[in-house]
Parts: sequence; structure tokens; C-alpha cells
Amino acid sequence: MGTVAVEQSGGSHRRSLDSEVNLIPMIDLFVCCIAFLLITAVWSHTSRIEARADEPGNGVRPSEPEKVLHVDMRNDQSFKLTWQVGSTVMSSTYVPKQVLQVGPESNVPRYPDLAKRIEEEWASQGNHRNANDRGLDHAVVHTGTTTSFEEIVAAIDAIYAPKRRVDGSTEPVAAFRVGFATD
Repeated sequence: MGTVAVEQSGGSHRRSLDSEVNLIPMIDLFVCCIAFLLITAVWSHTSRIEARADEPGNGVRPSEPEKVLHVDMRNDQSFKLTWQVGSTVMSSTYVPKQVLQVGPESNVPRYPDLAKRIEEEWASQGNHRNANDRGLDHAVVHTGTTTSFEEIVAAIDAIYAPKRRVDGSTEPVAAFRVGFATD
């Protein structure tokens, strides 16, 4: 066992003090403390995030904003289709809101005129029309807070109407990915 004997010497007539100190628990404690310190030192190093401020002068070019189709459905009479690059408006057209009800007793609206116009717009101005390009164009639906869910779904269905072929795919895929904006 790891012990230490402590003897008392001196001229006193008392009994000598002979005690043993057990070192095993103290060594165990030190081993645990060292292990804990090593582990936390590694964790604190891996939790760091490397951040650099790349400036345009360092050879890093900021990415060009992508052309985005904005479908504004807040007007009761028409949809406004706007192609924008950043905040610059490239073109803008209006499509009358002509609702087609699907089914005899159904209240599910469809917008076939909107779907046709979006297909024409994508064919003339879409970014990702090449079959080798796997990217999708971006469309943003602008709705009001009072727009019904069925109308939003019908507008999204119209946006998904343009299909395109992608190399390596047997099925045509939608030309757009859709985002939302509301006021």
C-alpha cells in the first residue's frame, strides 16, 4: 500500500505519534482531475468558430443576386408577376384572377391562366432552363393576412406548373422552389 509514516521525535515523554497517511485516494483524485482538465481543454478548443471577414479586395467576389419571380396575390382583381434581381425590377406583368372551381361541389380554386403565364415567363426569363443545370428558379408568393389557404395552395400549384427535364432524371421536375412573404 502507498502510505507515509510520520514519526515524532523530541524530548517529550509522550508516546510517539506514528500514523499512516493513505496515498491511494489522493492519487485517484489527482488522476481524475488531470483527465477532467485534458478533456475540457479539448472541448474548449473544438468549440471555437473560425471567423474571417473576407473583403472584396482579397480576391473573394460577392455572389451576384439571383433573378427571382415575385407573385403578388394581394390584389383582388389580378396577380402581379415581377422578375427582380435584388431590388431591381427586370419586368412586371399582370394576370387577371380568373378562378376555376374544381369539382361539382368543391370550393377548391385553380388559376389556369396564372399557370400558363408563369410557364411563358419562365420559358423566356428563367435562370435554370438547361437540362445540365440542376438548380431551380426561385419564386416568392406575396400574400395578405386575409388570403385563404385554398387560394395560396392554388397559386403554388400554378407556380409548380412549369416542368423541366434534368439530366439523370426520368421524371420532369418543377422549375421553381417557392418561398413566402406576407404583410
